[in-house]
Amino acid sequence: IKELSFSLPQFTAIVGRNAAGKTNVLQSISVLKGLVAGDPTDVVIGKITLLPAEILNKDSSDKTVSIKIELADKEEKLYFLEVALKLINGNVPVNFVVEYEKLMFKERDAEKVTIYERKDNQIEDGVGGKILITVDIKKLFVAFFTNDVAQTVRNLFQNIVIPDSQLMDARESTAGVTEENLTGLLIRLRHNEPQLYTEFEKVRAKLLPTFANITELASNTEKPNSPTQEEQYLVLFEEKHLRGQLSLKLLSAGDVRTLYILAVAICMKEYGTLVFEEIENGIHQQRIEEIVNHLDSISRVKNCQIIFTTHSVKVINRLATQEILYVEKDIAKGTRITSLDDPQELSHI
Repeated sequence: IKELSFSLPQFTAIVGRNAAGKTNVLQSISVLKGLVAGDPTDVVIGKITLLPAEILNKDSSDKTVSIKIELADKEEKLYFLEVALKLINGNVPVNFVVEYEKLMFKERDAEKVTIYERKDNQIEDGVGGKILITVDIKKLFVAFFTNDVAQTVRNLFQNIVIPDSQLMDARESTAGVTEENLTGLLIRLRHNEPQLYTEFEKVRAKLLPTFANITELASNTEKPNSPTQEEQYLVLFEEKHLRGQLSLKLLSAGDVRTLYILAVAICMKEYGTLVFEEIENGIHQQRIEEIVNHLDSISRVKNCQIIFTTHSVKVINRLATQEILYVEKDIAKGTRITSLDDPQELSHI
């Protein structure tokens, strides 16, 4: 990707050929999420690439990567974060530093207000005054700045959920309520959100009608020895016409993914954002269409944003054109994104 600018609707499918740049779009969100959480650049970049040259794989000698993002809260206040990372000292180890950072804020019918602007290690407030504070060259200032706008930005990014394939496919049958795998999500819903768990069960019965019940057992009869330890629970599944119960290890890959997608979506907070890469992986075409229908409903009810990449023609045909972003690679200009708000544009897919 050389340069891109695009908006993400509340319910968005990102489509296009392999290697067009769909994953890069999701990775840019993931990178910002990690940096805003306070992770250093080498940790964040190291999660998506082996060598820095992969990040800078463009026809240019420029060693800077820039990302700008606009976020809105439930009151429709707007927050603008600009970040530029620069590669120094060669390829190994990964060595990106923060070259530039700017945070702005805008209320309805008002002008943008600069909260701070950072150039290397020098930081100024919105009126040009120096903010005398030592900053880490590999960390964003927004991650630590004691300011209401910065705190809101941190909260907005914290409500972005980007599960990776390992998490979605995890088959641990025991977990505590804070764990993010399928078992942990089910335990959390059952213990902390019984009404949401009832909704989960209703949808689960439609998508996986062969399952009769989901049960849980405490993995041991003793309470944890310390407050930092979580009580562990074992989740088992009962399938119609079969004797006994099944652990996650015996479920099909498609069933595990289906349950995870449904559980993580129902666990989403209002005005949060949920991001999936190639949502249909391992799932039958008929079922993925039904899953997308339920995700669309969850997005509307919870007023949360759901973004996913897909190659499924069934899913693409089910969506409104304004919900589809088409990604294609132009050899001369790099990756570009088109919003298919004109039905005739569907012929490009």
